[in-house]
Amino acid sequence: MKNRYIYIADPKWFESTALRDPIVFGDHKMHGLYPEWYQTVYDLKLLVTDAPTEAEKRAPIYNNYREMYGSIDIEVLRDAALQKKAKHVFLNGFKQEHLDYITPFIQEDVELLYLFKCNSIADLSVLSKCKNLQCLLVFWNNNLEKLWDMEENKELKVISLDAVTKIRDIQSLKNSTVAYFASDSSDNSGNRKDLLIEDIKIFDEMPNLKHLKLVYKKCCIDY
Repeated sequence: MKNRYIYIADPKWFESTALRDPIVFGDHKMHGLYPEWYQTVYDLKLLVTDAPTEAEKRAPIYNNYREMYGSIDIEVLRDAALQKKAKHVFLNGFKQEHLDYITPFIQEDVELLYLFKCNSIADLSVLSKCKNLQCLLVFWNNNLEKLWDMEENKELKVISLDAVTKIRDIQSLKNSTVAYFASDSSDNSGNRKDLLIEDIKIFDEMPNLKHLKLVYKKCCIDY
């Protein structure tokens, strides 16, 4: 059976790409309010990507970064996480199974979590175990419809969803400690999706909310 994924935890690969210093791509409002999270130094950066196909390998121009920096062993993610004890974590290309796998190894220390192009993740319930989590950033996800139970996330201040198109159930925000919530459905071309959030009155009931940003086809709120 062929290996489906390649796992990269080697900082040298990230240093050679545009992900050397990741920023919050679309939510520039955070730059003024939370500059420490808008652009920060990530203690731990991990990538999950598809294994190369034979056709890719035969192509005239082939980038062999997966062979140079990657591993077919998912435990390289665990080992990197345990070594770093990271507070600022950047995850790129993770599927649901990978988020569920890595969370037990970062949950004690993570304060800032950036899910970058983790398009297939639909369940964030494992984040309830991250009791020190203060900021969640999500860029590009077309499957996430529901937030998670935040009762145990007493330190959580910021949730920024950028290019997240299907979020619908946000009931768990009602009794959360979140002070900043942003949800922007715009794609790379600037096209906006319809608002699917079932009950926007939730925002009136959030005890700590100070800043709200919603960007949808027929709804734009920014305060």
